[in-house]
Amino acid sequence: MTMTARKTEVSPYRRIFALPGAVAFSSTGALTRMPMAMVSLGIILMLNQLYDNWTTAGVMTAVYVLSAALVTPIYARLFDRWGQKKLGLALTLLQVLFYVSFALAAQARAPLPLLYLLAVLLGLTSFSVGALVRTRWAWATARESTDSLLDTAYSLESAIDETAFIIGPILVAALATAVSPTLPFYVCAAANGIGGLIFFLLPSASHRAIGTLTEIKEADLGQDRAEPGEGSAALPPEAGSAPEGPLKDAHPKKLAFLYPGILILCFVFMVFNSSFSAFDEAMTALMRSSGQSRFLGVQLAMFAVGSCAGALIFGSRKHQGNPWTRLLLLMGFLMAGFMGIAVFAHSHDFLVIGLIEVVFGLSIAPIFATGNLMIKEIVPDSSLTEGLSWLSTANTIGSALGSAFCGRLLDSFGPVFGLSSLWILLLAAFLLIILGYARHGRRLNRQGSR
Repeated sequence: MTMTARKTEVSPYRRIFALPGAVAFSSTGALTRMPMAMVSLGIILMLNQLYDNWTTAGVMTAVYVLSAALVTPIYARLFDRWGQKKLGLALTLLQVLFYVSFALAAQARAPLPLLYLLAVLLGLTSFSVGALVRTRWAWATARESTDSLLDTAYSLESAIDETAFIIGPILVAALATAVSPTLPFYVCAAANGIGGLIFFLLPSASHRAIGTLTEIKEADLGQDRAEPGEGSAALPPEAGSAPEGPLKDAHPKKLAFLYPGILILCFVFMVFNSSFSAFDEAMTALMRSSGQSRFLGVQLAMFAVGSCAGALIFGSRKHQGNPWTRLLLLMGFLMAGFMGIAVFAHSHDFLVIGLIEVVFGLSIAPIFATGNLMIKEIVPDSSLTEGLSWLSTANTIGSALGSAFCGRLLDSFGPVFGLSSLWILLLAAFLLIILGYARHGRRLNRQGSR
């Protein structure tokens, strides 16, 4: 019996892709968020080539990502309240317009204030596509009897994120150095426009987070209680048939980040993500000073290669125990990798640094997946997109701070010093996780022991 059960056991990845509409929204969501791995590095390379100033490049990157961070939670709350379709389509069209405008202005050597303005406008039309995709996964898996499929789905999305960060830097570096420093922004416009239009025209875009998951659970409960033949009346609407307009009574007045544990989790990810934007900028400077710019995209992608593999492994397994503990172990492992990078930065040994990135990068996607799953456990269903977007906002703010700080560090002390000091950021994140576990660890003991 045991052997038969093992032979017939279906992979969790096959199970999630068998869910209605899953392949469509996951694949188009992947294309739509491809620019997230391209814009920051694109700004850095473009501004440095045009103005030969790391501080200007870092500050403009920070201006863009902080503008995005300002509006992401607001858009998320509106997505939860109104659904994804109409708002998503409008923002997608505006983003395409500002990508093209930004590239044209740079090509024309426009004054820096105009580029700053366009960077702000580009940021103000940004939103967390990853949070929208994960909300659709939560809806798609809501009928399942186990949460392990959602674990798998979130790990898959983390792997997709990391695939973007493998392809994105290589593509940006190749286009910016070999063709034109503005070309990556036209590619971003195409990916965002094509992927976004399809993503927001899918039937699943019409669902609202508010009430939807609750409706499914209540419908299933109603089916259990109904007499045979009566269960179909309790089913919620099919994809795309959700009524338009807000459900005002169902929408919580409490902001998602006010739920216990969310705020400190956001600080953890803010510090954590600042290390990666700083790493990209410091590594770019180090490789350019060493005459190795042609390998820059590959070097930056090595972390993402390890992270993608880590995501697939993480998603194929069931996880038990407190997620704060899991987060602590993963962050400690990654911090050890950054310490190794600090050692080999002095000798400019890019091959060894690349190997360190792959090995210790195995923990990156599981860190993101664990954080997203913790959000799912903490916030109510009606605030899921908002909760996930607060984590995305924390990552965005961290990216901005990392870029701005590292740009100043590079101009003042050089790339070796900048790259050698990044492990301190991971240490700060590690200590914040300890604080989070001490204050909120018991709240997730039950959810973590699935």
